[in-house]
Amino acid sequence: MKKELENINQQQSTEKKAKNYSTWKRLLRLCILLAILNYFFSLSIVPSDSMSPTIEPKDFIVYQKKFNEIKRGDIVGFQDPYGDEIFIKRVVALGGEKIEIEDGKVYLNGKVLEEPYLKEEMLGDMEATVIPENELFVMGDNRNSSADSRVFGTIKESEIRGKFIAIILPFNRFTIYKNEEAGTKLASR
Repeated sequence: MKKELENINQQQSTEKKAKNYSTWKRLLRLCILLAILNYFFSLSIVPSDSMSPTIEPKDFIVYQKKFNEIKRGDIVGFQDPYGDEIFIKRVVALGGEKIEIEDGKVYLNGKVLEEPYLKEEMLGDMEATVIPENELFVMGDNRNSSADSRVFGTIKESEIRGKFIAIILPFNRFTIYKNEEAGTKLASR
């Protein structure tokens, strides 16, 4: 009987060690996964309505830190020129393009930029300007409530922290963003 109890205790001890080892392995795998995800992606909670209706205040978003190129229509994150926040805005014009705003419409190189994602018609005008090479002109989708390149000027491509790829919370707004056509169609005046 004593020998049987010793065998049971030894078996339980071995099972407990295996379980602890398995827990540590799972924890290590989780840490490695989180480190990899943190290297390629970043999470952010949107603080304002400047990108509404595409991205609403308090949406929990993911943006990709590593990317090849920036295209017109991409939604990018960059350091707030006035503070510590990350701004989220849409790329409207690329380096070398001429941008002008007249009667609430954006003109790129003399052609109207079709923008179906806007919350409402934009107020105000802006004189024509050519965007310097390797810089971007960015604007919020809620143009009448957005501090953007109209206020702080262009941003350098090197200042981009990431490209928006998804809204993950709240669940009813879960969206994976694809910039296939957004902000790329130009029409004649």
